[in-house]
Amino acid sequence: MRDGSAGTETVYDGRRAAVVAVVAVTLLLVLLVTVAASIGPGDVLRGGGLANFGSPSPTESSESPSATATSGNSQPDDLPLFLNILMTGLFVLFVVVVLAVAALALREAWKELGRFRLRRRQRREHVDFDVVDAPGAEDAVATAIAGDAAAQLASLREGTPRNGIVACWAHFERQAEQAGVHPLPWETSSEFALRILEMVRADTSAVSALAELFREARFSEHEVAEGQRERAVELLGQIHASLGRRTTGSRS
Repeated sequence: MRDGSAGTETVYDGRRAAVVAVVAVTLLLVLLVTVAASIGPGDVLRGGGLANFGSPSPTESSESPSATATSGNSQPDDLPLFLNILMTGLFVLFVVVVLAVAALALREAWKELGRFRLRRRQRREHVDFDVVDAPGAEDAVATAIAGDAAAQLASLREGTPRNGIVACWAHFERQAEQAGVHPLPWETSSEFALRILEMVRADTSAVSALAELFREARFSEHEVAEGQRERAVELLGQIHASLGRRTTGSRS
């Protein structure tokens, strides 16, 4: 069974990853700007490095001029030269890492944008230029669905209600492919099944209701009850009956 929903989820995961990367880079840049504003670029280049981050400015110092004079040229709060060099190197490394992460995030975002545009273009091309299914495809699909009706009903009644409903819906895809009708590259499994049921002009209300039951069974986390399976049995019968009326009408 072709699981188009998995491909869609992968696309969404890629978009979420790109968004998270961009947000992370933005936060890192904000942090970098905050650190740079607190230190001052002049202090970094003079060797003060990150040691000055958070330290009081000369105007904020509580020392009096006389105390400063008595201290002479000694600066007990200054770090040794090698520590200043180390802290400055770490600061430069931090900037390089931030820029590298930003470049990677932008590259991934650009790739994702390109993939999104490619998918849109492919979808438009398929919608505009795909050839119509071969003559007789509608009758072939309707015949395949009618011939597989007993097996499809049996799969619906097997196992848990959730698995039975999902297996029943998957039969529509196999029936169409056996008749020579295949999904388009951009179609999910649900879209393909709905397209072939529309092609054979099955009962619209029954198809919509059964598709809703399939989505609930396929994607919901709550328990699927036996009553929902029985409802699916009823809807499947209506779909098969509508195909029978169509086949009879086409022969008359």
